[in-house]
Amino acid sequence: MKKLLLALSFSITLFGCSSLEMEAVSTSAEETQRILAMGLSHEENLVEASKLNTPHMVSVVSLQLINARDEKIQAEVDFIEAENFSNMVKVSAGDSQFFGAQVSESIKTGILKTDIDLQNYHLEGVKD
Repeated sequence: MKKLLLALSFSITLFGCSSLEMEAVSTSAEETQRILAMGLSHEENLVEASKLNTPHMVSVVSLQLINARDEKIQAEVDFIEAENFSNMVKVSAGDSQFFGAQVSESIKTGILKTDIDLQNYHLEGVKD
């Protein structure tokens, strides 16, 4: 009788587990990409992220959205700086030589205020 009861409970458990439906859970990176693909403003992206299921997912996706915005801003700043520097490059008439603008930097090398190393440099090239 015990074996029959054990076999019956085991069968019912297996039958119950077989009727469960498993669905794929999206990762935070997928959710971030989905939200960015909508083309919304940063504030609207954060509102969309706040609609996610778990508080942990909301915080992770929000952080990834903030990082994506910061990377975009930094890329724009880098592009502008590179463009400004390229405008300062002088090319010779024959396009065989170029000279970049002189850049000056001061680097603190010690703990005293007078421990400063001054560096001046520029780009120069020749095309053969």
